[in-house]
Amino acid sequence: MRNSLILLAALVLVGVAFADNCTQGWVCNGNYSAYQLQNCSLMNYTYCAYGCSGGVCNNPPPNCTVGWICDGSYKKYQLANCSLMNSTYCPFGCSNGACNSPPQNCTPGWFCVNSTIRAYKNPDCSVVNYSVCPYGCSNGACNSPPVQCSERWICESQYTKAYRLADCSLTNSTLCQYGCLNGECSPPTCATGWLCSDSTHKAYQLENCSLINSTYCQYRCSGGNCIAPQPPSTTPTKMKRQVAAIGEGYTYIQNPMLGGSLLAGCVAIITYGFLRREY
Repeated sequence: MRNSLILLAALVLVGVAFADNCTQGWVCNGNYSAYQLQNCSLMNYTYCAYGCSGGVCNNPPPNCTVGWICDGSYKKYQLANCSLMNSTYCPFGCSNGACNSPPQNCTPGWFCVNSTIRAYKNPDCSVVNYSVCPYGCSNGACNSPPVQCSERWICESQYTKAYRLADCSLTNSTLCQYGCLNGECSPPTCATGWLCSDSTHKAYQLENCSLINSTYCQYRCSGGNCIAPQPPSTTPTKMKRQVAAIGEGYTYIQNPMLGGSLLAGCVAIITYGFLRREY
């Protein structure tokens, strides 16, 4: 009997020991967080407005903008509590909560965005590598710095002069009839002297080919000189004139200047079928 009582007392003591052996720490008790002692009693209760998890009060739920957002290559619908739903894959990527459209077929290469900026266009029509062109952009390339030239007249060709600007461009192209030399039209060059300006005038020609001292030539102009008038023909004094028929004893000598014949001892001129003899 005595041994039975001793055994019962020992069992009661062991049960009490096991019943009071709890892990110390914060635990949840409903919507409360409390500190648990080793004897399993609770203290320091704290009310958790958003619930309790693992002995700790839950944080307030996040407040997010409701709508579609991008999550990598997916678009997702975001709720006010920041949870995501309706995930959709975007094969061409996602931008601003929307799936990108299929890429366009563009010719790759450099192009001018505006007068001072150029950029590279990819085959998918995306644009990259923007760069500034200090001297302007033309046909997708930055212009070279302007070449500085002295402003003056120059000979554009053998018979043309033009004015060169500071950017080396040419303007006011002018034809030079007598050639161009050192940016100026060459003056005409002529031999000086008298010449016939027409059939009845002579004039003096200067080196610049102008004419002065025009003079009228009454008997025409030849070789730069007026032709002199022909002097009148002289006829010997006629002492005696006798018209006679050609008789025996006369000798004929052909005289081509007078259109007749010379006879011995006198001058004979045949006129209208008669022989005119002059002594």
